[in-house]
Amino acid sequence: MENFDETYDVMVVGSGCGGLTAALTANISNGSKVLVIEKSSLIGGTSATSGGVIWIPNNHHAVEAGADDSISEAKEYLTATIPPDEFNEPSINAYLENGPKMVKFMEDNTDVSYSSLEHYPDYFQDAPGVKLGNRALEPSPVSADTLKDDVDNLHPSGPQTILFGRYGVNFEESHAFTTQSPGWLKLFLKIFFKYWLDIPWRLKRKRSRRLAFGAASVARLISSAKKRNIPIWRSTELKEYISENNRIVGALIVKDDQIM
Repeated sequence: MENFDETYDVMVVGSGCGGLTAALTANISNGSKVLVIEKSSLIGGTSATSGGVIWIPNNHHAVEAGADDSISEAKEYLTATIPPDEFNEPSINAYLENGPKMVKFMEDNTDVSYSSLEHYPDYFQDAPGVKLGNRALEPSPVSADTLKDDVDNLHPSGPQTILFGRYGVNFEESHAFTTQSPGWLKLFLKIFFKYWLDIPWRLKRKRSRRLAFGAASVARLISSAKKRNIPIWRSTELKEYISENNRIVGALIVKDDQIM
């Protein structure tokens, strides 16, 4: 082991929501020394460009909102909508049982925060076990200030998640603007003036200081990793694993064009 340049208990490859969640879980659960590597010069990958919505039936936000749902209904829905040759029942059972626990664990131990989408229906409305809302969770918007020195290292949001290429809006706000529901204009003006009056930020960057959708999810995970001193090495690519006695004991990586 003395031949390694760096020693960690866990190395996570990729800085999307899955990778950052895995890194935080390893560190929180047993105090593992964790390293995250990202081959891009930016953090977040496709998670940062996505809508960031996760589908977790019977989550605690839905329960608190009084939603009528159950694991059995969610399983009935998945059974009807997943092709039989792709339906892995043990995996589905584990997902439905542990998904709500995962959300609660992350919210209790990190900066991660979600809100239940009451009017975000399941996609297959004619399937048994379907629900009209509350199974989907959206990341709570967050200020880019939480990223500190990584503020410009976050992968840009997808154009479909930024209103007019400038304003960070969440799903409910986007829905209000699209449908022009009551109060939409007042809401838009509030977001509009908050952006244009934020002169110090606007002079340096086009996109809003307020992050939403997938960018908010990644930003919250990054800030959580920072608080736990989990390093994220950008421009670092995994080349190959090093095995010994049928165990992975290390890895060969390239960081900033240097082999480690």
